[in-house]
Amino acid sequence: MVSALDSDHYGAMARPTKRVWTDEEKRSICFQTTAQSVLAAQVTRRFALNANVVFNWLRDPCYAPRRNRRQVLA
Repeated sequence: MVSALDSDHYGAMARPTKRVWTDEEKRSICFQTTAQSVLAAQVTRRFALNANVVFNWLRDPCYAPRRNRRQVLA
């Protein structure tokens, strides 16, 4: 009987690991969502991210793109 914990059980495919994004990468990804002709879903697919991750980053003032006051008031 083969145990599920044997290394051969999973074959040649490596198990996915949690990715770590630098602050600059997070800011860059969040900034890309602000382009007028680009959907947030397109950005998340480009980086193979779950949309919820990006939306959480966008809520964080550390990573959210800064808006120009004139654009907000206009």
